[in-house]
Amino acid sequence: ARNWRRGRWISEDNEYDYMDDMSKVTQPTLSVIGKGDRLMAHHVGARKWVEFLGTDDLTFWLARRGCFDLDFDPDHMNLVTWTASKPLWIAIDGWMTRHINRS
Repeated sequence: ARNWRRGRWISEDNEYDYMDDMSKVTQPTLSVIGKGDRLMAHHVGARKWVEFLGTDDLTFWLARRGCFDLDFDPDHMNLVTWTASKPLWIAIDGWMTRHINRS
C-alpha cells in the first residue's frame, strides 16, 4: 500500500526504485497476461505496468478465449501449467525465435 500511495515502486529500505530501473530495460519484451487472471494482474493494469519499460520493442498479449487457439480465459497459472495453453506456448516460442534471429 505504501508504494501505491507514493505512486512509485520502491524497496522497503528506499534504496531501490524499481520503476526507475524498469525504464533502463531496452531489450525486446513480451508480456503475456491471462484474461482470467484474478490473482496477480488485471490486463488493463498489467498493460500500463509494462509501459514503464524503456524498450521501444514491447509486445503485449492478452491471452483469452478465441486467441492463440485457446478455448478458455487462462488465469495466472493456467498460462504456464495447463497443457491446454500449448498453442500459446508455441506462439511465445515463435516470438522469441523471431527476436533472437534479429539480433
